[in-house]
Amino acid sequence: PVSGLPEEHVDKGTYRARVLVGFAVVGMLIIIVLVCVLGIFVLRAVLVEMEEQDQIPVAWAGYITGAVNALQISFFNAVYKKIALVLNDWENHPTRALYQKNLVMKVFLFQFINSYFSLFYIAFVKRAFGGIGIVEECQAVPRGGDPDCIGELRMQLSSIFVSRLVMGNIVEVLVPVGQGIANTYILGKSAVVTADTSPAEVEADMMAYDTQVELEDFIEVCVQFGYVSMFVVAYPLTPLLALVSNVVEQRVDSFKMLHQVQRPDPVAAAGIGTWL
Repeated sequence: PVSGLPEEHVDKGTYRARVLVGFAVVGMLIIIVLVCVLGIFVLRAVLVEMEEQDQIPVAWAGYITGAVNALQISFFNAVYKKIALVLNDWENHPTRALYQKNLVMKVFLFQFINSYFSLFYIAFVKRAFGGIGIVEECQAVPRGGDPDCIGELRMQLSSIFVSRLVMGNIVEVLVPVGQGIANTYILGKSAVVTADTSPAEVEADMMAYDTQVELEDFIEVCVQFGYVSMFVVAYPLTPLLALVSNVVEQRVDSFKMLHQVQRPDPVAAAGIGTWL
């Protein structure tokens, strides 16, 4: 139904079983992400010990682990989007609305854990348990107060936010360019534009603005809003960075929609669906 092509008929029992299997796969991938994030904090503990021994400059442990965490978030997000699309197609949802709803639920559930778990761990768990297998406590606040992880949380958030801002917009511009190069030189499609070339022929060599691209645009804004609304106390510059990010994002998306992707197919809708 979503593709407009004939689809196999699946009874309700089989359909529900496939949806459950899909969410079970999501749960397994979330566990893998949690293990990777905990490994990053073990790396941080090792780097902190190296700082104390003057083997690396002060504060590098936080910036290195923040950058590694940002790379881990981007990598798993990219891989999981492909898996979520395959799972959603396999589940064979009967309507476009159900297809979109289940895809958004899968992707947002995974990205919520993947994007925020490290920050929640620093803010609420680390102070109570003192690290993972390695003794690494938060720094004590001035005047002999209790240990406070706000400085580490600020460093982690700033590293993730800035890294995702830079990498996200670079990737968003380069992926359509790479798709065009692949169409021209690898697949052998002609990209020569003449006076007789119609706009449709020019767009034929461009990347399609499909469900995956639309999902990426929505989820990027949604995750960013979570950083701003939940962790602004730890890093007050987050709203300013979000403003800069949105201005850049607007220009990047405008350029992408006008010059790098095919014209989206118009679809009637009462709103933005599950996102609102």
